[in-house]
Amino acid sequence: MLRLAASVEKGSEHPLGEAIWAEATRRGLTLAEPSGFRAEAGQGVEAEGEGRRVAVGSLRMLQGRGLPLGGLEGEIARLQAEAWERMSMG
Repeated sequence: MLRLAASVEKGSEHPLGEAIWAEATRRGLTLAEPSGFRAEAGQGVEAEGEGRRVAVGSLRMLQGRGLPLGGLEGEIARLQAEAWERMSMG
């Protein structure tokens, strides 16, 4: 999952996207070349990689696209709240 997310985030200028890309690079993962990259301000990014449509973004974006989240909505919301808390602490 990290490899696909990092492949999509490779062209992103968002700090979270850069962090995803940096971690995948640190782990030595081979990234795919994404095609059809599309950024949605304040929501996330989407592209195709390895024949799959990959979306990396907010819970709202993923739900809006009707993507199956496998019951992870609560965990996603918790992680988002934690991230906002850390960001507000400076």
